[in-house]
Amino acid sequence: MGHRSLPHLVRSFARLYGPKPVLTALPPSGLAEYTWLDLHDAAWGVAKGLVAAGFPADGTAIVLSADSPEALFAEVAVQVAGGAALAVAPPIGVEELAAEIAATGCSAVLASEPLTGLAAAAAGVSGRPVAEWQLDPIAPGRPEPGAGDDTPELEARLDRLGPEVAAAIVRAGAPGAGGRHAVLPHRALLGTGAAVARALAAGEADAWLLAGPATHPFVRAAGWWAPLASCGHAVLGGPDPLEAAWAARPRVATCLAADLPAFVERLLAEVGATRGLQATFARWAVEGAAEGEKGGIGARIRRALAAAAGPELVRQVVGGAMECMVAGWGPADGTAVRVLAALGVEVRTAWGPPEACGVATLGRPSEPPGGRPLDGTVVSVDEKGEIGIAGPGIMFSWLGTSPEVNPALEGGVLRTGEAGRIGADGSLIVTGRMGDAGPGAGVGAG
Repeated sequence: MGHRSLPHLVRSFARLYGPKPVLTALPPSGLAEYTWLDLHDAAWGVAKGLVAAGFPADGTAIVLSADSPEALFAEVAVQVAGGAALAVAPPIGVEELAAEIAATGCSAVLASEPLTGLAAAAAGVSGRPVAEWQLDPIAPGRPEPGAGDDTPELEARLDRLGPEVAAAIVRAGAPGAGGRHAVLPHRALLGTGAAVARALAAGEADAWLLAGPATHPFVRAAGWWAPLASCGHAVLGGPDPLEAAWAARPRVATCLAADLPAFVERLLAEVGATRGLQATFARWAVEGAAEGEKGGIGARIRRALAAAAGPELVRQVVGGAMECMVAGWGPADGTAVRVLAALGVEVRTAWGPPEACGVATLGRPSEPPGGRPLDGTVVSVDEKGEIGIAGPGIMFSWLGTSPEVNPALEGGVLRTGEAGRIGADGSLIVTGRMGDAGPGAGVGAG
């Protein structure tokens, strides 16, 4: 892995690749590109403030924000301060947030400006001593490289961070439904990210488009931690992921499977609105390949005109440097898959519970749910048919327990609550849910 923890990786990359982009975002004010120096300085600044405010070295914090650079950088800041972060996105009510604060033993709530009132109200209802921290908008770009200038206490906290120290918290189960909070160590974040990067792009993608809620375990694993661990850079799609794709030209895109049809519908609309007659031919090429047109003089003429446009024009019209789209947390829509295939974009599917960083296996839409395990991940099926996962990417424990007494981990194997079997080629085939898996059961991602 090469780095003990995420903060160590950020500090190393800020020194080595300071001006290199790490995140491109589309805030309301327009396109913004953040460098490793921006990430380092923003995270270290908030971390120093947390330490000064009394945030404990092994504390937990809730980051309450819509998809934004501030939310992602705040998670890193909590880890720099030695704690673990739970990312929560609105909409969420006061009572629900108060329950999260109580369940996690939260010591601080970091919220963007529109949500500070909600954070304060929930902290009051929870009855816990919670530090409220407002996340100010982060402007990218520095006049000069940042110097370390770390406080001795922050340096001491960084020194104790290692692969097995808690880094992030994810919810396994719906809020208010008896769900548990799983603790992920630094090795899980970095290990899963690097493995996803190798599997999807041989670790060489210049940019990854992050489409969907950045707080979702699948999107975070396949869209945020992967480029971070492979020294690529992420593109935060925000309200308009296609605009982000046009701006950054990523090779790899990730999205929730439920969002895939809308993404492709917008893509076809973009083709139809660009370059007049040539765009019409290009759209016919895409729609014809997706729908498998047959027979009729009209259909033959349309195919001939579309063929004259050529596949290169199709990709040019849609802005396409994209080579792979990975969809997770549900089955991929067949029509959307065929449209993307007509554009030369391969669709991959992902499966995994949030306790495994959201990705444990990668497959293809034509295959049953499941797929080939990530490098270093071992999947197994016991005599009852329950799927188990082992490897560097899985949880540390349930919040409030230790690995030695963790009921979900037996000999280092996470019991997922999902049923399946192992195929002849060693791939995992997920067949459904076990009968009564209990509160710790993970929710499959693909």
